[in-house]
Amino acid sequence: MDNCKYFRTKTNRKSEMKKNTESDNNQAVHGKYFAQKKQIKTKRSVFSENTSYESSNTASEYVIAEASNAEKVRNSVLTPILHLLIGIYFLILHIFEYSQYVVLTQVMFALIFGLTVLNIFVSGIKLRIRVPDILVLLFYLYTTLSICWTESDVGVQDYFVRLTLLISLYYVFRFNIYSASDIRMILKSVMIGTVVFCLYMIIYYSPSVIFSSLISGGRLGSEINQKNSIGIYCSVTNTVILYFALYEKKTKYLFMFPVTLLIQFVCGSRKGFVLFFVGMFMILFFRSGRKKALFIVVTAVTAIVFVNICYAYESSNIFFRRMTQLFSVLFSDESAGDNSAIVRKRMMEYGWELFLKKPVFGGGTLAFEYQYSLLYGARRPPHTTYLQILVAYGAVGFSLFYGSFVYALKNFFTAMRNRKKMAVVLLTLAFIFLINDFGANMLTSKYMYIFLAIFVSYCDIVKENESELETEDNMKIGYKRSKYII
Repeated sequence: MDNCKYFRTKTNRKSEMKKNTESDNNQAVHGKYFAQKKQIKTKRSVFSENTSYESSNTASEYVIAEASNAEKVRNSVLTPILHLLIGIYFLILHIFEYSQYVVLTQVMFALIFGLTVLNIFVSGIKLRIRVPDILVLLFYLYTTLSICWTESDVGVQDYFVRLTLLISLYYVFRFNIYSASDIRMILKSVMIGTVVFCLYMIIYYSPSVIFSSLISGGRLGSEINQKNSIGIYCSVTNTVILYFALYEKKTKYLFMFPVTLLIQFVCGSRKGFVLFFVGMFMILFFRSGRKKALFIVVTAVTAIVFVNICYAYESSNIFFRRMTQLFSVLFSDESAGDNSAIVRKRMMEYGWELFLKKPVFGGGTLAFEYQYSLLYGARRPPHTTYLQILVAYGAVGFSLFYGSFVYALKNFFTAMRNRKKMAVVLLTLAFIFLINDFGANMLTSKYMYIFLAIFVSYCDIVKENESELETEDNMKIGYKRSKYII
């Protein structure tokens, strides 16, 4: 009996020692996990983007590590100055870009460029070079090389200088965006800059002239800026306003909407109106939740009603007449279309013929303008970015330029599956620019390179954010497994 009692006591002691050992090991792993977790959760992330479209409070409770570059930028004394200069840049960009005071935008860009370089050295920021950054640089080098085989002898040097400044503009904005808050700042600057421009346009022409033009459908804006450019500005801004109002719950921005929408109609840009419709459709479509099918039906009915209104009032309103002329040209009835739409359609057909002659490397810088001048006696661009690049730089240049957009779109769809709401507005803006490229020369547009920098930077931010979350998830998995392995 004593021996049995002794062995039972000894067995119980071994069992207790084993339990204590397991408990100590779990506590050690548990403590190590929370120590690492505490280091990660020291600061609230600048990428505090909600993971749900509907709720902004739930996601804001999650705290992740702040990117080192973003932290350095936030702590830099030059960052507030740069943000202020960027805001001013968009204010004067809309008003003075096509005026005699364009030098103001150039001076402002020079200031932003210099301070950006200084901020990189002073703050110790590590430059992040991604695939799109390399593609943009290769595209620039390729366009430079294409000067060797171009047949054009007029305007090549000026074109090269302008493209150099635009590529520099891309990298300046690219290295000024390190967090989602930086993107919001730029989007708000674009929005405020466009609204101020619209108010300036109302004051310039007077409200009575604006109202008269709205009733008659007349086109205004050529004395200040290009009419189609005004349409693009307003389309982008209206999309941004809808995003902030519906997704960020900033309903106060809706007070800007009537001003930009008024100028949208007054400038009379058919292309701008189409882009506005696309932006509004996509923003509302992704917001409609499970009622997407009903939303599509309502949109289709609205589009049919609008087309009928255009044909009903085309005789009394220039805007509706221009829209019906566009519909006629699209359906190959050129006799009913206006001269502008017919000429652009023929230019596209001619541009496609030129591309097929040199499909790989293209005809060199300003190849379309040169060939068109030989045929019609006037140098004119093709009014479509796709053909402009295909004719001048072939499939090689086309792949290099639009490869960055493909990269961005792929990451936008991935971010939307993870319910990143900012991806919605950036995806919408990307589609606006890609659709606009069918009817505009955006290869030398500052807007194109600024927003391309925003798209690429957002993809970079999302990837960094996911890497931080992956690190935290791995620690959680390690802790859970340790309870079963040890």
